[in-house]
Amino acid sequence: MLTATQVTTTIGRDSTFVNLITSNSFWSNTRIDVSQKRNVMKHRTGTLYTQKMAHIYGRVISSSCLLCHQPDSQIHMLSGCQNASLQNMVTERHNIASRLIIKILNKGDFGRIIIFTDIGSETRMAQQSLVLPTHVANRTFTPMASTKPFSR
Repeated sequence: MLTATQVTTTIGRDSTFVNLITSNSFWSNTRIDVSQKRNVMKHRTGTLYTQKMAHIYGRVISSSCLLCHQPDSQIHMLSGCQNASLQNMVTERHNIASRLIIKILNKGDFGRIIIFTDIGSETRMAQQSLVLPTHVANRTFTPMASTKPFSR
């Protein structure tokens, strides 16, 4: 199994898989400020400052996440931490991205084949000016009583 870095490197070598205009539009997007671009580059290069990095540099005693006390890393910080407030942020980030994708799909030929989404509440969709066609079912799950991840 390839890691995300290996996949990115492999795809980067074969430009037939990459739309260079779309891929690089990030740099010219005026809605993304310099600090956000810097953080993306730190993530891409593995230098995003985490508790684990602070521990490597000798600035803290433990490399564990301060919120959930699990081993810290970039992937843990961006989507793996089971702390309830971070999970809500990750879920909302997912929903915002999904709503943007659905909005674009609705403009094209594929919009008519969407039958199910899980992209947040009607209120949140309205904030992004998204109205789903009547044949599309949107399911919003309510938070579970337990914050522990389920095991398979």
